[in-house]
Amino acid sequence: MKKLFLISFLLCCKSGFGQDMKDIENDLVRSFNKIDSFWELTTDTSLSQHYVDYEDSLVVANKKFKLKLLSYTSKYPTTLNYDFSRIKYLFIATSQDHKFRIYSWDTWTGGTEHFFAHLIQFQGEKVESVESKTFGKNTMDDDDPSGLYSEVFQLSIDNRKIYYGYFHSSASTRDAFDGLQLFEIGNQGLNDSLKLFKTEKNLSNILGFDFDFFSVVDRKERPIKLIECSDDGKTIRIPVIDDKEQVTNKWITYRFDGKYFVESKN
Repeated sequence: MKKLFLISFLLCCKSGFGQDMKDIENDLVRSFNKIDSFWELTTDTSLSQHYVDYEDSLVVANKKFKLKLLSYTSKYPTTLNYDFSRIKYLFIATSQDHKFRIYSWDTWTGGTEHFFAHLIQFQGEKVESVESKTFGKNTMDDDDPSGLYSEVFQLSIDNRKIYYGYFHSSASTRDAFDGLQLFEIGNQGLNDSLKLFKTEKNLSNILGFDFDFFSVVDRKERPIKLIECSDDGKTIRIPVIDDKEQVTNKWITYRFDGKYFVESKN
């Protein structure tokens, strides 16, 4: 009898967990769909007299979705490995060890200049979800358009948990920026201002470049991948950009020397 009760209990727990995740995703889908709905209304010229109202509603819808996503990904550790595939246009970049991920989405509050919102979820002493204080910060009310994070790479050194996210920004149909941003998970939580990129000018948390999008527009993949990283995260290649901001076939290589990423002269 006890054995039968235990089996029934475990089955109920498993079913309840599955239902919880479906309920969470359904709630997020409904919330995210409101962003799309208000964005479509702002693009309908026949409703131009209500544009300001719809634009305000779009900002509110984004903030509500962000708070829901922040709440769910903070309270439910299993969300760290859930794909949320039914949430259209929510981009999730996850590290190879599945202990770090970045959620990003277009708020549709810009025009040709795209404004993205982000949340960062990670496994430290417990699973946490936060807004980045730097470039990845939710920028709906800021001038910085930020970017879409498409991939997360790991840097394998000692026992440190260091990651860098590959992001893509668009200031206009022509003006684009691609870059990598560093993060580290430590005893104090998330450090999103780690500076390991050593350039001629300074140490930086971000390694990136401006470029003319039309110089690579014919490439098929979206987002276009211009930066290459080795499997161990210790070698990075970025394209040389000429004086007219055209992407060339030449490369600049950065290698981790045990302390910083430095430009390789080889």
